[in-house]
Amino acid sequence: MMEKLKLIKIAVLTLLLFLVCGTITHAQVKNFKYKAAIQKIDSGGVYRIELSADLIAKSKQDFSDIRIVDNNGKFIAFALSKSLSLSFPDSYIDFPEIVQPQSVDTTTVFIAENKNLLNISELWIKLKKAEVNRTVNLSGSDDLAHWYAIKENVQLEEAGEDSKTDYQQKIDFPNNDYRYFKVEVDGKNKVPVKIIQAGIYTTNLNKLVYTNLPPAKLRATDTDKISHLTIDFNEGYLINKLHFNIASPKFYSRRVVVYSVHNNSNDQLIDTVISSNGSQDIFIVAKTSKLQIEVLNGDDNRLQITDITSSQLKQYAVSYLETGHSYFFLTGDTKLSAPEYDLSFLSNRVYNQLPGIAHGDLIKNPDYQLHPVLKSSNRTFWLWCAILFVLIILSFLTFKMVKELK
Repeated sequence: MMEKLKLIKIAVLTLLLFLVCGTITHAQVKNFKYKAAIQKIDSGGVYRIELSADLIAKSKQDFSDIRIVDNNGKFIAFALSKSLSLSFPDSYIDFPEIVQPQSVDTTTVFIAENKNLLNISELWIKLKKAEVNRTVNLSGSDDLAHWYAIKENVQLEEAGEDSKTDYQQKIDFPNNDYRYFKVEVDGKNKVPVKIIQAGIYTTNLNKLVYTNLPPAKLRATDTDKISHLTIDFNEGYLINKLHFNIASPKFYSRRVVVYSVHNNSNDQLIDTVISSNGSQDIFIVAKTSKLQIEVLNGDDNRLQITDITSSQLKQYAVSYLETGHSYFFLTGDTKLSAPEYDLSFLSNRVYNQLPGIAHGDLIKNPDYQLHPVLKSSNRTFWLWCAILFVLIILSFLTFKMVKELK
């Protein structure tokens, strides 16, 4: 009889513990406003999950309210790529030269083969030292017959003052994966320069990667010597880069000031210069739905800006996922701080070598909609009611068992 009583007590206490833990877990999950299903996996392992611009827009700027949860409501350990580092060795990949018959001209031509069809945005060329004033044109091809412009009028840099007889220059350009890259150094009626080799550094493959944000509304007005530009987004996106598409003039160098607008208050983000010799990119960190930009033209004609594209750094969550489970992103609980997880599954791994998956559309969390978050006092009240109810049952069973023992 005593053994039976003991078993009943254990069962009731287990029920009580389950009730309390379940109440707390459910309360935690339903505090998140938004939810997104993570892509199903075929085999368990460590995965790199790209965060969409919409998910980041609905999260805090430091991402501290983002969580991963499984279909049982259990929170899963993960790390964000913004806190991880890359560890590829700094090695050089040579793009072998393809020699073709040249027309009678003094233009220097060097064709480099991208055998692995790598997606690159810069090319390093090695030249023999020379004091010349030349420009470089870069084009690409997949068949050595049809060539397409990539970048024009890149100024050939002067070699540094050291004992070496050659030097390297980097040419930046928009991402491309052409099989062949042609470097042409203008030199009509001049002696050609000597290009020794071309290639890339592997660390450049790990450079920060950006993803374009949805198109925004661009409005422009001009006052005395200043162009005022306003960019309006439909969400408070995290913005890391602005690219100016400028139609004219051909040569320019202008001071640009960028402000983030919050509640009609302007916070200055950067005071910089864009020029025809640069990339027309401005790098900022702002989570906002509105930007204001001032271009100081001085006495020059204003810049003909056809468009400004915005982008953000690609961000990933790295986590160990198991088969047989469904996983979800949760976000939108502004009271949360960043979690602290055991991330031993990340040892000796480089995150951008991991298999990548995505997540579905961000939706309103159904639990948050159907079960509004209770105030702390109400939640505590109902929790104590549940505990009292279980204790009453336990007392009743105990009394009954003692009575039977007589």
